[in-house]
Amino acid sequence: MSINRVSYTLDSTLESVNTAEETAQKLATLNMAAHAATKARARGAVIKMIRGMIDEDITPQYGEDRVARRASA
Repeated sequence: MSINRVSYTLDSTLESVNTAEETAQKLATLNMAAHAATKARARGAVIKMIRGMIDEDITPQYGEDRVARRASA
């Protein structure tokens, strides 16, 4: 059995930690309420469209057909 080994140098690990800390500090300054509102606006139309398509696709007839397919399988 082959074992995959990964080795890291101390420099690359410290650099990764420093980058992660810098990114976390930048993210901590975001106005989360504004961020959430922007996400909702950006996704709202798409979510509404997807829900509409699901409502159109999943009908009582769809359920009956699915039950019939399972019964015949």
